[in-house]
Amino acid sequence: HDPITQVLAGQDINLNEFDHHTGPDALHCAMIIANNPYTAAKVFHFIICTIIEELMGITVPKLRKGSILQHQGIFSIVEGYVGTVEAQG
Repeated sequence: HDPITQVLAGQDINLNEFDHHTGPDALHCAMIIANNPYTAAKVFHFIICTIIEELMGITVPKLRKGSILQHQGIFSIVEGYVGTVEAQG
């Protein structure tokens, strides 16, 4: 039911004037995500990257594979970071 998820799924939602009471219902939102697994993966990636960046101060640049940028996050300076991916199927 998240409006950001719906925007990433290509729905035309004005986030500046979004009202969750008048927006699409939960079933409609769930159907959009169920029919578009790529969007679900994009949303998951966005949320995880935002958490890692804001809480831990770790940014993984898109163009510099294998390197990270560090700054102080909520938990001070992180000394180590390992990003893992679980393969499906």
